[in-house]
Amino acid sequence: RGGGGLGGDAKQDVAMMLHDVPMVVRRLVMQLNNENYTLRGQADSLAAENRSLTAELLHLRSTVQTLFNTANPLSSMGWRDPMAPPMDPTGGKGGGGGGARA
Repeated sequence: RGGGGLGGDAKQDVAMMLHDVPMVVRRLVMQLNNENYTLRGQADSLAAENRSLTAELLHLRSTVQTLFNTANPLSSMGWRDPMAPPMDPTGGKGGGGGGARA
């Protein structure tokens, strides 16, 4: 006796399923293409928003730098622009200190 073979009905079921595979694959590819298109649109939108926020940040930084440069009392109290490079660690001399008080 030969075992394990598919009966006639099972063969027909498999043939029908295989017949549907190309259509199912096409449908999945279409869905993936639509999803890809949507995601690309979102990525473009996020990139534009990122550019806009970067421009705003640069403008804000420029404004803060201007305020920093014009607000001498603040700098004399030790306030520094947090975006500025770190102070010279070798201790480059700043402005002359006040002389000894009597």
